[in-house]
Amino acid sequence: MRRLSSRIIFILALAAGVALIFANTSPRLDLDKVLDISRLQPEHLPELLQRIRDFHRIVTRDGKKLLEVSAKEASYFRDEKAIEILEPKLLFFDDGEQVAAISGGRGYLLMDGNEVEWVDLSGNVEFQLATFVIRADKIAYARDGDEVVTEGATLVSSPQIELKGRNLTFSLSAKTLVVDGDVDMMLTPSEQESVTDAASTPGGSS
Repeated sequence: MRRLSSRIIFILALAAGVALIFANTSPRLDLDKVLDISRLQPEHLPELLQRIRDFHRIVTRDGKKLLEVSAKEASYFRDEKAIEILEPKLLFFDDGEQVAAISGGRGYLLMDGNEVEWVDLSGNVEFQLATFVIRADKIAYARDGDEVVTEGATLVSSPQIELKGRNLTFSLSAKTLVVDGDVDMMLTPSEQESVTDAASTPGGSS
């Protein structure tokens, strides 16, 4: 493997339909503002009202599927708008076709009628986007801004790229991916690239 410059990573990401950007400061979703974590401590947990197995919700727009949320279990609590979900999975669609997916161990979901306002996932969370797989301890999705945000150490991998960084923001609408800092990148050439490099090297086969 060989180290890859930010410029080459950017070009490869564009080829995959995703603009990859590195910035030390960028607008990010503040998870503490989205979800009052203090209320989720055991001594603050409200009364359980309902528990649903095989939770499933679909969000559509103009008759086409936009977002699908499923979970092994969903728990509703008194005086709480957020729904606790176990083994959740989010599927994102564009023009009716699935384009991305997020899965995790557990999380919290806020809905406004049939609309998903935000989802906060934790526990070995994985975000699959095109040929990229993004892994982090915490990932949140917010409809306001149409963004997916990771918190803390994040690993981005594909057949050609492995990138480590902190605090990643992906815009679903703009298709831009921003990594705040601590970026470490590696490139694994494909077999075709290796053959091309060998052929262009003096003494290589033609």
